[in-house]
Amino acid sequence: MRIGHTNEKKPIMPIDISKPLLIRIMLFFTTKSIPLISHLCSIRNYSWKEIENAIISAAIKLNRKNFKPDIIIGIGRGGAIVAGLLSNALEPRSGGLRRPLVISVDYEQHGKSSIIKSLNSNVFTEKRCLIVIGETNTGSALNSVKEYISSFQGVKKIKTLSLILKLENNVPKSKDVDFEILSTHRKICPPWDRLNKHNPT
Repeated sequence: MRIGHTNEKKPIMPIDISKPLLIRIMLFFTTKSIPLISHLCSIRNYSWKEIENAIISAAIKLNRKNFKPDIIIGIGRGGAIVAGLLSNALEPRSGGLRRPLVISVDYEQHGKSSIIKSLNSNVFTEKRCLIVIGETNTGSALNSVKEYISSFQGVKKIKTLSLILKLENNVPKSKDVDFEILSTHRKICPPWDRLNKHNPT
């Protein structure tokens, strides 16, 4: 053994990261995360539980206004879901155990011509109609379907309902909705729109 030689290990000195480099790293992750956070904050995701509670609230509102529809027309996928759930939530019509008839209209995909073809005008004679939609931005779909049904002979009364209404500066973008249940100024993302993300096809 050589004199003066020891087996002690020299301590490892920490790497000195200069401030400019550290700042650049922080800025990199910040610029990447801010758009993501902003995107997430701009979306309002609704849960099935919130939808269920909204359906119950809608049934209560209709009962308070003493509007008992004979037919519920659901627009699009969301409207079809809302119409079915709302039909079950409403009290049976007087004189029997029957609940409102549910009709689905695929307005978004096919436009005006399909609405006229898919609705039998004879069904609406002397009937109170409620047109429902899952979410409303401009209200154009509700107004279009209401206009078509109004052209049928013998329709007793027509009302519209939006489960989720889009706000702009805290004011509804569509002012022609008779019943609104939920509202938000953010982009609407109901649970039925998230189902397709889990579909591998």
